[in-house]
Amino acid sequence: MANETFHCFPQLPPELRRMIWEHCLPYRVAQVDPCDVFFDGRKPEQQICDVESVTIENTRQPVIAFVSTESRQVALEQGCWLRDENNWNVIKSFWFQRRRDVLHLNWTPERGDYWYRFEHDDGSSWVYMFLYQAHELKLPTKERSMVADAIYRFNLNTLRDSYDEWDDFIPKSPITKYREHESFALSEIINHTAYWPGYQLSIDVIMAAISLHITKESAVKSGIFGLLGDAPIQLIDVGDEVRLRKYEAICKEHMLYDKEPKVQKMFEVLLSPRFQEAVQVWKRKAEWLLFSTMWKHALSDNIVGLDMASLWVPPLYERDWVRMRDYSPNESHPWVKQAKEKMPILRPHIMVHYCTNECYIEGRLREDFKAGWWRFEA
Repeated sequence: MANETFHCFPQLPPELRRMIWEHCLPYRVAQVDPCDVFFDGRKPEQQICDVESVTIENTRQPVIAFVSTESRQVALEQGCWLRDENNWNVIKSFWFQRRRDVLHLNWTPERGDYWYRFEHDDGSSWVYMFLYQAHELKLPTKERSMVADAIYRFNLNTLRDSYDEWDDFIPKSPITKYREHESFALSEIINHTAYWPGYQLSIDVIMAAISLHITKESAVKSGIFGLLGDAPIQLIDVGDEVRLRKYEAICKEHMLYDKEPKVQKMFEVLLSPRFQEAVQVWKRKAEWLLFSTMWKHALSDNIVGLDMASLWVPPLYERDWVRMRDYSPNESHPWVKQAKEKMPILRPHIMVHYCTNECYIEGRLREDFKAGWWRFEA
């Protein structure tokens, strides 16, 4: 085997060495809470993965922070520890690179605060604190992500030919009350947009997730979890088939389909035209709900001279419930055009992470795996 050591590296100019160290830094998805929502095994079709090890690994400093004094200096210049002194996050501290990382929230209304055995001392919502934290970090407007279900439930079961009794309770057309904000997550997103004017918020929304049970060595060799394997969580645009197939190739290389048939089924779904169509349908519904929330905010503000009924087609007069199938935004109205320009942009993504625990093997899961999450200390 050829010697891959580059002995002349110390002789390079310091500027070049720093550029190389910076190139080795990962682009990470920094989670403020554990990603159990996709892997808890509550439904038969779900892949099971005890993501505790992934969560902890993802909080640590990058590999180059432990190579040399010079490389550590580069790492410290690019990132810092975020420590939760206000009890906002389940994960109490994690390494964050403001110019490289995406801040991510796994919370969904289905989980609720009780699922994580955690409550905010001031009663603030998860979504509000997440968006506020991103703003305090002065993140670019696109460097934040959350699970799609936080906005509107995305149902993969229909694409996997599986049935869930809960499916019967999911309305085919979004519905909202005329005045009340039944979704505080939507309300907080719109509140944030109104409170921090001057930019249009962009959110990566996670439609699905896959866990690849491979070794750390395999992750490093693949080069798709950071150059040094220290970015265990990745986000892929739902339309990026080329990149998604690279992760599928890892599964085939390590024969994961034989060990976890559910992973093979998941890749088949995610690479299908049906999934692309379902994502676009979800996006239209979510955007309708975001607009209706903006409309309700304007309704409560009682803007003088604005005919609120005329913002919809057909005109919407007071009633108990409003359905998407019955009412559409009046695209020709100036207020609607302005609202659409300010409305958050939703960018559907798929989450992929690697886990070294081989969770599919009997006995590898923690005894309290399904009992909920405790806070993590990095």
